[in-house]
Amino acid sequence: MTTLKITPAKLNGSVCVPSSKSMGHREIICAGLSAGTSIVDNISMSDDMEATLRCLTALGIGFQKVPSERSGRTALAINGSGNVRVSQSTADCGESGSTLRFMIPLGALCGEPLTFTGHGKLVTRPLQAYYDIFDRQELSYTTASNGYLPLTVNGVLKSGDYELPGNVSSQFISGLLFALPLLAGDSVLKITSALESQSYVDLTLSCLAKYCIVIEHENYYIYHIGGGQK
Repeated sequence: MTTLKITPAKLNGSVCVPSSKSMGHREIICAGLSAGTSIVDNISMSDDMEATLRCLTALGIGFQKVPSERSGRTALAINGSGNVRVSQSTADCGESGSTLRFMIPLGALCGEPLTFTGHGKLVTRPLQAYYDIFDRQELSYTTASNGYLPLTVNGVLKSGDYELPGNVSSQFISGLLFALPLLAGDSVLKITSALESQSYVDLTLSCLAKYCIVIEHENYYIYHIGGGQK
């Protein structure tokens, strides 16, 4: 048994806290949807972040690791064209639910088949909120039995009126907020039940605003999304 004696004393120095994985996802997605090269630094890499990068690659967005200004962290040069396209037929989301739900609406901008795969419990994570939208818009998609992965999306989302329940993951809301500004026409997204995880929607809105995307909302329940944004 080891005995430790702790004596009060003043401390000084600096501490580099881990960066937010939630913001890391959003930053590299917004950078990838932008035209040109963006440097995103202070990324705490993880399997989920690698999954998002794989999916961005499948959407025709390139990246390179570059030297970080912070020891032990990763910086990425994200190369976007301002558009998404299918450059690989499969987008492997690993076990990352946020990656999957963020990326599905972006895949539905391409107009070409793109198959989303996953591993572990992600295969059975519910996606019905998106399927309902696809059904209403008559957008072609196929799934494994029970709506499980793999999911193949083959069509283009249309601008207009959208509805989502608020008592499912806010990741569905964020996924549409990434994609709808890129459509030619304006859209309105309405939340039809009590909203959970508003703070995560705030993260998405703040990141989009940083990249010049303007979205107005009415108390987080109605989002007015202008089309044709870059």
